[in-house]
Amino acid sequence: MIKVYTAPQICKDCRKLEKLIEKRNLQVERVNIIENTANLKTYLAYRDISLDFIPVKEEGKIGIPFFERENGTITFNVNEALYWMHQPPLEAGELEDDEEEACDACSLKY
Repeated sequence: MIKVYTAPQICKDCRKLEKLIEKRNLQVERVNIIENTANLKTYLAYRDISLDFIPVKEEGKIGIPFFERENGTITFNVNEALYWMHQPPLEAGELEDDEEEACDACSLKY
């Protein structure tokens, strides 16, 4: 099962993704990185060690939400994660939310 690392309490992009997960009834394992210390440590280990985070850190972004495949591959790209789940790509405006603009500090891509 695909894991998705989020922090919806503090991240606009994570909240948008949560709405998409609910709308599409996606079967993912949610890992809220601020829910407990173990989740935060797991996230920080990825951020500190994974080469995938280098461009994220260079852009001054946090690196959430991100998706982890069963084989350990990660992506920040929603459409790539949807592909992993055998789902169609995003439709135009599907992640848009009139209430919240994209978060400049987060890493959501599509």
